[in-house]
Amino acid sequence: LTGATVNNQGLIRSDVSGQTLTVTGTFNNAASGTLSAQGGGILSMPSSFTSNPGTIDIGTSSSMTTNGTSLANTGTLRGSGTLNLAGTGTLTNNGIVMPGGSGTVGTLAITGHYQGGTGTLAADITGAAARDLLAVSGTATLGGTLAANVTY
Repeated sequence: LTGATVNNQGLIRSDVSGQTLTVTGTFNNAASGTLSAQGGGILSMPSSFTSNPGTIDIGTSSSMTTNGTSLANTGTLRGSGTLNLAGTGTLTNNGIVMPGGSGTVGTLAITGHYQGGTGTLAADITGAAARDLLAVSGTATLGGTLAANVTY
């Protein structure tokens, strides 16, 4: 997906296993915009993508990479895949991070660092051994609100 400037107000989805959808140029994800990687697909975002007021949905065995750029989330990040910040970037959460998704247990992996900010980390706990997990490869600094949905 190439353009001098891409303003996403709808859905951009990569859902072919092992295939990468690469976005180039200046990229903005509006509050109404959704970025989705599903079915083993990979979304590769440009270094201009530094803020997410919309939705990022990363499915199992899927990933989104920022190519080492840090990302400020003021929207929603959910799913059971991997947000790849190349080990050096930081996800700052001032929105909502939901491993697994709403009401769904899963592991959301972050290759890089996590800064809790003023946002909410929403975790589902559906049994003694069934719970969401935020797996951070770097430093995790917690802050904001922990919203635990316990249903057992």
